[in-house]
This record gives sequence, structure tokens and C-alpha cells, in this order.
Amino acid sequence: MPTMRRRELVLGVLAAISAFIGGAGLILLSVFDTAQYTTPHRVFLLVFMMGVSLSAIFTVVEVEWLQLSFARYAEI
Repeated sequence: MPTMRRRELVLGVLAAISAFIGGAGLILLSVFDTAQYTTPHRVFLLVFMMGVSLSAIFTVVEVEWLQLSFARYAEI
């Protein structure tokens, strides 16, 4: 929608940043194997999971607010 509010823009940016962090965690997770680097592997697994989870949460909240704000334009 052309009249997006600031909160939708902020949530979109936060979702993108979280996805980027999750992607970086996944790349680093693949670099550090569990045999030699157990602790870093687990840390980057947590970084990946948190990044992807936060990205999904921000996306869901953004879509819900957009549905509430522009309900009159939604097709039934």
C-alpha cells in the first residue's frame, strides 16, 4: 500500500535485519563443526534460530497490522 505507516516500515526493516543475522548465523554454523568447535557451533545455532524466529515474528506482526489497517481493501 502506498500509505504505509512508520511502524510497518520499522517492522519490515527489523525483519530484514533479523533474517540477515540468521543467515550469517547459518553460514558460521556450517563453518564450525561440532567435533572441533562444539561451543561456537552451538552459539551460532542459537544465533541462527533466534534470527529466523525474530524475522518471522516481525513479519507476522507487520502483516497483522496491515490487515487491520487496510481491512476495507481486503478481498473476501
